[in-house]
Parts: sequence; C-alpha cells; structure tokens
Amino acid sequence: MRVYRFERNGMGPYVGQDTPELHDLHWKHGRDNPGRPGWLDDRLPRYEEYLSGCESALALLCWFDGFLGALERAGYEIAEYEVDPEFVKLGLSGLQLSFDSTKAVRVPTHRPV
Repeated sequence: MRVYRFERNGMGPYVGQDTPELHDLHWKHGRDNPGRPGWLDDRLPRYEEYLSGCESALALLCWFDGFLGALERAGYEIAEYEVDPEFVKLGLSGLQLSFDSTKAVRVPTHRPV
C-alpha cells in the first residue's frame, strides 16, 4: 500500500521543531488536544523503526490542516512509501498510521506541500 508523510531530510515534523510554528504544531497535536487523537495515538506502535504517515495525500493534508503553510516554509515535502499492509497499523483517528520503515520502500517523487 502507499503511505504518505511529510519529511525534511528524512525526518517528520514532530521531530524537527526548529521554528515556533512547528513547536506549536507539536503541542497542538499532542496529548492536550481534546476530541482528536494526536501524535501520541495510543494504538500506534512507537518503535524506533516505525514512522507515522497517512494512507492518502488527502488524509495527510487533513491531519496537518492549519499547519500546511508552516510545513512548506520549513521545507517539508510529501514523501511517499510503498509498504506491505502487514507492516502498517491504522490509528484511532482513522487518518494517522504507523509503518515499519525497515519494510518500506521510498517512492521517488517530488511533491511540495
């Protein structure tokens, strides 16, 4: 299956919080966001080799709604991976998922925000 995520230099936006906007994103998507599972979605594996993403580009844009400009200004692009569904776990939100990066193949694309 195809998986979509925002990346810059191989890392997602919850790791590279180097602007005030991205720091704000990190906390607004964290535990203290009632009514929406955040990046700490308790049904997703949190192992070093697992990365977060979405099963469609539209789901990815919905997940990061309100922060697309900040991601673009910080140099993030939409990365695509091909991964066997056996190694993908969908989270409680129905939008975010985790996938085993050791079982995924990056698809060469260039998709700005």
